[in-house]
Parts: sequence; structure tokens; C-alpha cells
Amino acid sequence: MQLRYPALSACVAVSGLVLAAGCGDELVAPDKGTITIGIQVSGDSPDPDGFAVTLDDGAPRQVFAGSGVSFEDVLAGSHVVELGDIADHCTLVGQNPRAVTVTGGGTAETVFDISCGSPAAGAMTIADVIAAAGAYEKVEPKDSIIETSIEEELRDNGTKWTCTVERRSAVDAPD
Repeated sequence: MQLRYPALSACVAVSGLVLAAGCGDELVAPDKGTITIGIQVSGDSPDPDGFAVTLDDGAPRQVFAGSGVSFEDVLAGSHVVELGDIADHCTLVGQNPRAVTVTGGGTAETVFDISCGSPAAGAMTIADVIAAAGAYEKVEPKDSIIETSIEEELRDNGTKWTCTVERRSAVDAPD
């Protein structure tokens, strides 16, 4: 059996699989692929509200440290990806925006590396972000004892052993 490219002149059956193309039809590679963008963050205090990733000036997608986002059904060719919404105490390493080339049927990958130091005094904390979103009231750090239990035991050598366990709350949450 002989197959001729770029056109198939007949239907061909191979191991129960049927490949079909009309006379003169050319085989065409897929014209869409996927772009996957990773976020790698190092340092003391990662950006608490994440980052915004855009593809070709499209709508931004939120992504957090250590995760990623995929754009599927992207036309083959060169595209521009950009990372935004970077906290003041974080620095992006590398080019931004950057070009990414995807091939039909393939996946192109790029990773944004971000280094975050300690936020400046008065900078937003995770509690501030939650409060700003309106989901919860802001909680303040507090070190209060919720419960104390004391266990005593007399050892074989006649000494008294005492263990005190305190359960503490790191925050004073609203009701």
C-alpha cells in the first residue's frame, strides 16, 4: 500500500483505524496551541494578593505564588505575556512583558521569577487584603490564652512532675 503526500487519494484502513481525506485534500497542522505561565516567588514575604497575568493585552487573570495559569486555544505564533499587580516590596527578575511563541498543537511555557523582601512599615498584610475585599472584618493580632490545663504526676523517684498546656489565640476574631 502506498500513500502519497501532500494529498491522500483514497481511504485507508490500518489496524481497525480509518484515516480519511477527500481527493486533493492536504494534511494541515493544528493552528492553535497552549501557553502556560508559572509564578515562582522567593523571599520573606510573598505578595499576599497575587499577581495579574495578561496575554496580548487581554483580560488579566489572577495567579498566586507557586502556581500558574494556562491560556488554551491560542493561535500559533508569537504572543506577549505580561505580569502585573506586583507588590512594592517585590521585584520581578527578567523581561516583562515577554514574547512567547506557540506552535500549533504545542504548549509554550514561561516562568516569571519574583523576589520579595519584607514589606515596608504600614504595608498591607493578608488581614488587610481580606478586609479590603469585604469578605471579613479586619482582625488584629492578639496573644490571649483560651484554655489552660495542668497535669501532675508523681515520678518513681518521688519527684512531682507538672505539665501546663496553654491553648492560645493568635488573633481576636469578630463574632
